[in-house]
Amino acid sequence: MTDGETGDRAIWCSRTIEWLRINPDTELVHDGVYTDYGAGPLYRVPDGGSLDPKNLHLNYFDAFAESFPAFKYLRDRAGHTGIRFQVGLPSPLDITMLAFGMDVAMSDRDIPQAWAEATVDQVHRITEAADEPIVFQIEPPAGLIAVGRGGRGNQANDSGTSGAGPARPGGPHAQGHTFRSPPVPGRSSAPGVAGHVRRAAPGAAGQCRRRRLP
Repeated sequence: MTDGETGDRAIWCSRTIEWLRINPDTELVHDGVYTDYGAGPLYRVPDGGSLDPKNLHLNYFDAFAESFPAFKYLRDRAGHTGIRFQVGLPSPLDITMLAFGMDVAMSDRDIPQAWAEATVDQVHRITEAADEPIVFQIEPPAGLIAVGRGGRGNQANDSGTSGAGPARPGGPHAQGHTFRSPPVPGRSSAPGVAGHVRRAAPGAAGQCRRRRLP
């Protein structure tokens, strides 16, 4: 069951982008409001600077810590103990595109990498705190839009990138956790992000499950 986009997360990753206003590594290029993709504020990393993952506020763990106990209580009270909790992880490429623009997202690997490292840190914290398996859903809408507009591109089968069935995660905090990502074409962020996230839970290689579009 997904945690949903409620409260401060009602406009997807806008809260994360808003934190860039006080990020010491970024400058506001022009302001905006979140009425559509590309309509929000736009930022830049000054020449000679870099984006430190430690200065990025993703808040995934805080949202998990707030919602997970309530989820378990309601699920167990209803007798549906087999339902897992799902955490949504916006793709670092999508956050880069929204916050820094498409040109930066496609030409500067360092900025999506910083978002990916910050995401991995959040996954570490969640898997260490969880007392049962968690589903992590990587969300790459830019890739899905590209699929719809430009063809199906590089699709994987339902069992993952290698064609083999999903591996059982290992490691002290990884057992049973699942990482899912829809297929995206061409120069995609999702497979790379999934790799980063899988490595956040030791032994979880092969666990990214990508689904075909109809």
